[in-house]
Amino acid sequence: MTSSSAPLENIRSSSLEKLLEHRFLSDLLTEGWIRRRPINVLRPDVDDDGFDVVVELDEVLRHVQLKGRRLGATTSTVGVHRRLSFKPNGCIVHMDYHFDNVKGLDVAYRILGQPAGCGRLVIPATAKKATRPGNAKKERPETFSVRVSSFTKMDDVAELFDFLFV
Repeated sequence: MTSSSAPLENIRSSSLEKLLEHRFLSDLLTEGWIRRRPINVLRPDVDDDGFDVVVELDEVLRHVQLKGRRLGATTSTVGVHRRLSFKPNGCIVHMDYHFDNVKGLDVAYRILGQPAGCGRLVIPATAKKATRPGNAKKERPETFSVRVSSFTKMDDVAELFDFLFV
């Protein structure tokens, strides 16, 4: 049995991760459907190259690492996998989310990366090697901490779609 005082996202983080992934893909696929531009979705079997999902539209292929945080959370950095910067058109999509029992899941998007066809992801110079939580001495050599303020806010899903594919 779980404590009712602990936030659900702390107890069921894997479920939340999948919920956010499905929301991102749903938003993207819906926008593509509206524009009559179907998107292909591919998923890796192993999560060790820094991306969670690959989305493709025409000749544009995007390797996407997904990140999320509850709206109003004090976390100011996210871990970014170094190998993502080796992928053409690699990017990180950050989702600020709020769950309302009536309205459901509300999401605001941010992105770190280059617009479609403009090159590889550049990890900001201000990024620092990430450490494992609770143990500041052990570096995570493949991961960098990047400030959320480095990400570009997207006004809506249409703007995110254009950034990713147009």
